[in-house]
Amino acid sequence: MKQYLSIILLTMLFAIPVSAANQGTLSVVIETTPEAAEIGPDSSFVKTSINVVDASGKPVPNIYLKFHLDAPRKNQLISTDFPIVESTRLMTFEGVLPEGNYEFEYIYPIRGRYSFSVEAGMNKSDISFKNKLSFSISENASERVNFIIFIGFLLVLGIVTGVIAGKSRRLTSAAAVMLIAAALLFGASGSDAYAHGHGNVKESHKKPAAADHSDNNFNLSFAMNPGSGRVGEMNTLLFRATDNNGNLIPGTRFALKLWHIEDDKPVFRTTLFAPIGETSFIFQFFDGAEHEVRLEAVNSVGKAGLMKVIEVEGIGPPMGVKVKTTFFLVFVVFIGSLIGLRIQSFRLKEQAA
Repeated sequence: MKQYLSIILLTMLFAIPVSAANQGTLSVVIETTPEAAEIGPDSSFVKTSINVVDASGKPVPNIYLKFHLDAPRKNQLISTDFPIVESTRLMTFEGVLPEGNYEFEYIYPIRGRYSFSVEAGMNKSDISFKNKLSFSISENASERVNFIIFIGFLLVLGIVTGVIAGKSRRLTSAAAVMLIAAALLFGASGSDAYAHGHGNVKESHKKPAAADHSDNNFNLSFAMNPGSGRVGEMNTLLFRATDNNGNLIPGTRFALKLWHIEDDKPVFRTTLFAPIGETSFIFQFFDGAEHEVRLEAVNSVGKAGLMKVIEVEGIGPPMGVKVKTTFFLVFVVFIGSLIGLRIQSFRLKEQAA
């Protein structure tokens, strides 16, 4: 089942103002498989299609497309599993679509509303469609259940603490338990979001990473700048196909797959068409772990492939996120303590009567 997000200028809430004269007959349709309601953050490998169509709904061949994909905005109360990713740019694509559509498969990392800023036209200097469109992804059902159970546990802990403190008619024990809980929660929130960064990442981040492979008269090369990934930052991936004389081979298709080595699963996959034989793609790695770039190129000369391991540095959550999360969780314990004190107060009154 696919969800069709048909975008028509002047009907979208988040539309970028463009005059009707510049709109022409182009529109953009986004399809996701599975549909947005069934997508789970950091779990579903989602196929996303961006189609540039004419007034009759048919794809427009050899159309120019550029888009930015932005992550959901920061949550004011409870952060996501990747707080550094919030309110950042995830990827940028720019190129010509021979069949009028662009597809990629991707694990959307966090819950919230994702925003696509799209431009389309007959060429780069003749943009007739410009708009911003979006769709939302809800938290995984299992994550919601686990969160409710955890909050329930903290509430019960607070109630028990309040009852014990009420029996002794002193708040010292309750305060001590709450301070210990605060310290534990603060430490946990600080270590949670540090991904699996390695010590040598910062050094490799300074210089571009590169790999190449030659097969007969076909030379395939890949480079990434900066040379390693860093959560929250964009990397430019460069692809080139040349012959033995160094001449670019036109009409090359690059099949790109980014593989999460630790989890042994793909996190991104797409095919890029390079009319002149070279192209680029801008991408953010959202998890701090080693990834493998798996690249395959096909053109009139032949077929070639290569693989390159990329380091990705994990970044811990901002201090504000840790403090906010800790305050919220300790507040739950505090509310439970007040309930426990109230319960014990009623018991003492009944015993006195």
